[in-house]
Amino acid sequence: MVIKCPVCLKQWDSSLKVARHVFGTGDKVHKTWVNSRGVSFTDLLIRQATGSGNQSFLILAEIIEKAQADLSEDQPDACQKTDMRDSPRAAR
Repeated sequence: MVIKCPVCLKQWDSSLKVARHVFGTGDKVHKTWVNSRGVSFTDLLIRQATGSGNQSFLILAEIIEKAQADLSEDQPDACQKTDMRDSPRAAR
């Protein structure tokens, strides 16, 4: 199943990977989208960094899954790369 980032429409095969993308991108449009869902991007990030497990990733993944029904193909692409595997970091 393809899961899209609700902000930039990049695609992955799981909502956890999209959550990782949203946290990793951390730009204004992604933060604003998370905050618009009734949760604080900053609080989730702090919770992830200081807590055990992947609770923040799981919370964000669930929000992303619920948002899939609202996605439109006409949404503009806010990200430059099409997949995190294209990143120079991925080659390490």
